[in-house]
Amino acid sequence: MTIKRWILVALTAIALLFMGADLVASLGKPQFQGRLTLSESDLRLHFVEWQGQPDSTAQALRELLGESRPVESALEEYSTAKKIAAEDLNNAQKELKQLKQADTAPENILEKLADKSRSEQIADLEAQVSKKQKSQDELDLRLGLLYRIKPKATAEDLQKSAQLWQGLQNNPATTAKIAQTAAVLSGLWQTSPQLLPQAESLIQQNLDGWYRYRSLERFYELSQQKAELNNLNAAEQATAERVITRLGFSSLFSALTLLGGSVLLLSVGIQRLVRGQKSLLAGIQNSQWAVPWDWETTWWVVIVGFFFVGQFLTGNFLGPILTFSLQSILAPLVSRDLLQALSVLIGYLCLAGGASTVLYQTLKSYSSLEKNWFRLSLKGNWWLWGLGSYLTVFPLIVGVNLINQAIWQGKGGSNPLLDILLNGRDPLALVIFFVVTAIAAPVFEEFFFRGFLLPSLTRYMSAWNAILLSSLIFALVHLSLSEVLPLTTLGIVLGFVYTRTQNLLASMLLHSLWNSGTLISLFILGNASHG
Repeated sequence: MTIKRWILVALTAIALLFMGADLVASLGKPQFQGRLTLSESDLRLHFVEWQGQPDSTAQALRELLGESRPVESALEEYSTAKKIAAEDLNNAQKELKQLKQADTAPENILEKLADKSRSEQIADLEAQVSKKQKSQDELDLRLGLLYRIKPKATAEDLQKSAQLWQGLQNNPATTAKIAQTAAVLSGLWQTSPQLLPQAESLIQQNLDGWYRYRSLERFYELSQQKAELNNLNAAEQATAERVITRLGFSSLFSALTLLGGSVLLLSVGIQRLVRGQKSLLAGIQNSQWAVPWDWETTWWVVIVGFFFVGQFLTGNFLGPILTFSLQSILAPLVSRDLLQALSVLIGYLCLAGGASTVLYQTLKSYSSLEKNWFRLSLKGNWWLWGLGSYLTVFPLIVGVNLINQAIWQGKGGSNPLLDILLNGRDPLALVIFFVVTAIAAPVFEEFFFRGFLLPSLTRYMSAWNAILLSSLIFALVHLSLSEVLPLTTLGIVLGFVYTRTQNLLASMLLHSLWNSGTLISLFILGNASHG
């Protein structure tokens, strides 16, 4: 073999090793879908408190959403989340214990370097354990309230509530603020209520949404602060109506999209059976690009371009260096959300820039590519394909997600960007996230996976097999096991649309619409109770 091929084999092994490690690591991480479900459950709790006009739009939307037992539903969701969080924390604690036990005194320069790396791993794991402990403690705070305020709460429910709050006060790993908040809640709901010092400020700091309203309501009632109680009730009514309206319209849009997509999907399926090769779903079996390079060139661009230069060199080294430099300058001036958004933007631009540079440098000698390569044309009905495929992919992903949940049972990890989007408050940060997810990602990923990889594979396999393989690679590089099935499904539709239209604008539009829809849904869930 040539030296270039030996280098390629070595880099491939390294890429597979790191990708495999990340995928295995994601198996122990909770899915973002669980976090999303909890957020929606929290919002639905406001339904029972709303006291608006029976003939209002909000009332119609509340009936559309059809939640009759929001407290019981939230209790079930939180109980499931607590089990997953407890197992996640336990695994992290075991890993930290094993790493510390393996820590030995270094004797030479190589062992000192290894010891430094191990120390960094220990510090990172300790931070993760602390974060997971805090998340579990916050779940316990809320679970205690749900058990306490549950309609027709039994003596067993009240005992579970007391045990959760007492456990937080006795656990040395629990932060002081959380432990003090647990003590405040215990005092408010014990048989002989007790108002502890700083109760109101602790509730304001450590609880939000419906949980904060219920705790403050109890506090104002016991302390006989009628004016504050009236203001609280007025604020809660405004929040409840805002939540019902936003969730209602969001659910209505999802339902209509699901219905329209299902009808369209059924229609094109029937058309395929009736019209055969003249149907919309046909016509790609023999699609093929004139590929002037061999498999080694394709392999080189994927491994060296995407993994080594894109993810490893620019993504993991150049990106963090630029981010650190920027943060050191802007940290005192801007919000944490904005810093995170800028970090994501810089990191993604570094990845895309590195991979695109290798792609360009590798292919620039092939100057006589046929016109269907990397084609971007405003002519034709590409926008209809983009819009129509968005409708059809919606029910497909919904169905796949149901299967996905059954397979992974709330685990398998997810894109960390989603959690940032759900909790983001800075408008400028959200704009930057939108630029990354709805513009930068669709443009780069469609150029790379549909524009280059898919056509290159047609030299060695059929169009359908090229679509399937490129879609699987597209899903795997997102490095979350729970996202492999849904992203492969999305990739198949993207690949079909591109192959059918021979126009990257069609798949870019679909990709952008899908990412934008996810972003808007997260924005609605994350901001419905905050104005």
